[in-house]
Amino acid sequence: MLKKMLSQLMAVALSSSILLSTMATNFASQFQPLTIWTKMEIRPAQNTLYANTTSPGSVFIINATVVNVTDLQMWQLKLAWDPTLLNFSRIWLPSDHVFAASGKSMITPPPTVELGNVTWGCTYMNSPYWTFNGTGTLCQIELKILTPPVSLPVTCNLTLAELGYATYLVNGAGYDISFTAENGQFTYIDELSVSINPTSKDVNPGGNATFTASVSKGALPYKYQWYFKYPNGTEVEVVSAENQTSWVCYSINETGIHWVTVMVTDKANTRVNVSATIRISPLLIALSPSLPIVDVNTAVTFAVTITGDSPPYNIQWYRNSTEVPSLTNETIVQFNFTQVGRETIKVAVTDSALINRSDQTDVIVLSPATTQLEIIPDPATFYTNMTRVGDRISVNVTVVDVNELESWQIRFTWDPTLLEYSQTLLPFDHAFSGAVAAGKALIIPPPIVGSGYVIFNCTIDNDEPYWMFNGTGTLCQIELETLIQPAPTSSCVLSLVEKYSNNGTSLSKLHSEAVSFAIANATYNYILISHVSHSILGFIVETYSNVSILEQSVTANVTEKSIQFNAYGATGTGAYVNVTVPKELLVGPYTVFVNNSLVTAQITEDVDNVSVYVEFEFSSACTIKIRGTLIMSSHDVAVVSVTLSKTIVGQGFSTHINVTVANLGDLAETFNLTLYADMAVIVTFENINLANGNSLTITFIWNITGFNKGNFTITAYAWPVSDEAETDNNTFNESWVFVTIAGDVTSTVPDVPDGKVDMRDIGALCGKFGTTPSSPNWDTNYDINDDDLVNMRDIGLACNNFMKT
Repeated sequence: MLKKMLSQLMAVALSSSILLSTMATNFASQFQPLTIWTKMEIRPAQNTLYANTTSPGSVFIINATVVNVTDLQMWQLKLAWDPTLLNFSRIWLPSDHVFAASGKSMITPPPTVELGNVTWGCTYMNSPYWTFNGTGTLCQIELKILTPPVSLPVTCNLTLAELGYATYLVNGAGYDISFTAENGQFTYIDELSVSINPTSKDVNPGGNATFTASVSKGALPYKYQWYFKYPNGTEVEVVSAENQTSWVCYSINETGIHWVTVMVTDKANTRVNVSATIRISPLLIALSPSLPIVDVNTAVTFAVTITGDSPPYNIQWYRNSTEVPSLTNETIVQFNFTQVGRETIKVAVTDSALINRSDQTDVIVLSPATTQLEIIPDPATFYTNMTRVGDRISVNVTVVDVNELESWQIRFTWDPTLLEYSQTLLPFDHAFSGAVAAGKALIIPPPIVGSGYVIFNCTIDNDEPYWMFNGTGTLCQIELETLIQPAPTSSCVLSLVEKYSNNGTSLSKLHSEAVSFAIANATYNYILISHVSHSILGFIVETYSNVSILEQSVTANVTEKSIQFNAYGATGTGAYVNVTVPKELLVGPYTVFVNNSLVTAQITEDVDNVSVYVEFEFSSACTIKIRGTLIMSSHDVAVVSVTLSKTIVGQGFSTHINVTVANLGDLAETFNLTLYADMAVIVTFENINLANGNSLTITFIWNITGFNKGNFTITAYAWPVSDEAETDNNTFNESWVFVTIAGDVTSTVPDVPDGKVDMRDIGALCGKFGTTPSSPNWDTNYDINDDDLVNMRDIGLACNNFMKT
């Protein structure tokens, strides 16, 4: 009997098949039908869901389909899946299922649902006799997505399990129908993503352009289709292949905008296309400088460079988004920056083809500098008769009065015909040595050395707690070597240049915030052949010459107001001398004589000294004389100020007079001081001793008793001392006082009494009642009795003089 059943089943297997299929709800899918004998299939065979559009809880539907079956009366299936990815939702007979045409009542037991599988079947009472033949849907199954997988892509098989035992087909005679199973597959992937690089390309006529497609996610493999569109709108497909990730467009000549498009199709038949543009004969502009940093009240010149083959160009400049009407069609412009902060400069260019381009830059404007960078050479002078090739000089770069310094860079320059670079180093006490002691590392790139310059920088490798330098200190030392034997009187300027630029000199706070600073450069001088220093009246006079000068020959003539000295050398030789004289000893205008003949000299001055350089032809002993207008220490006493505690004083009462005197001369002085009220002497102070450079304030209480009512000018007079030339500052007469009846403190003119006591005065005194020098509304003129308090005593004095004049 069993063999008979098996043979019948095999016979049926030659003529029929059964399938199970899947159908996605709202998701991309693909299906390629396959019909061989009798099959049970899952349709679609490949079900693809995209992670960026599918969330946990989403569902999709699969169809269980039978293919090429004969005499089917009953079926059962068991579908299995990965329970970590999917969960059972429901199973049912669709309206067009295989038994729907029978008109019979279906027998469908409740589905058996287990973790990762479901078992279900269907049959009917077969009287009158009816069976299904052909291809059709057995049932539909809905599955739910549990959670997106951690990494993509992920594949989950949808398997027809336990064939012949839990999954089977039965004919009208009760025998199993032989079939093959075609399982399904659920794939969970990221959505196809495509980009093109570059997105735009400017090309000159006849040039080439290469474009590359970057593809990720989706379902492998990918197919690439490249298209090219001309400016007139004509589009052609130029290549179609699986591995064509790049495409080169050669020899483009037609002007205008061209389009390049790549369409990528993945295995799930998802298509994504992206495009790029090619522009022939582009308009290109460049604005310079870029992101300049400048001091306030600085003018900056900007330039725009324009390239393209469609002139003429229309140019418009903007400042802080505002059009500058006066700057039209200018390629070079200048802006003054008078406000601290950040501004924006923009230039817009339009060519004759109406192509527009713009470029802009921010300008950082720093506040007035309180910090200074100084170059301090040691020594400051090379003596030409002692200097050898290869001798070294050391230069300190010092920062003065800086706050929160974290990074610095210098671009240091010199004359490369005189000096050459040796080395740059940080001294042991450099500005950032404290950061090293605090455990911070320093970032010190190797110096960049060129002809006549070196670029060197240092930065604190900062993290919390931050360390920054405050104050004055040495940034670095630079050693230079003499390159040639310098000529007499030659010099070499040592400079810090390109302030605030990327390759120049800059100071920065935390987070690269620029520090405003000034620069004090230095000059190396090659001037000395013979050096004589001589003290005259306590001052040092220095002479530099290529001939001999004896120290004892350097003398001062007080009567003639001159400095002179003798020079000795071979007759007929060219000679020069450079003399430095303190201005405290000799002031200009200056005249120079050689052997009593007036000669032309080069005269330079600074705050403290005058330098006189003269050339002459030597003839035996020569006498050089420099004549000025003053040759002695100065004597100068002065009255600096006169102040009174009150400018309105009642008869019989007093005021304080404060007089400040100063010794502006070079020597200590003893002098007298007299105070006057108009022409009347108030008091004389005798034998006031005052060291040079010092000042003294004298306070005198002046009792008005004996002075008539009226307005008096108070004058202080310092008696001139011996040899004092400047006497204009000995007198100070800018103070005055009103003497009036006690209690008269007001009038219609502020701080001027009207000569009588009335209710205005009494009311004003009452308004100041109780005030003292510490009160905000204190007025000494209301303190009639001068006891530092306005009270009833002062009001009583006014009342006693009521209506008196």
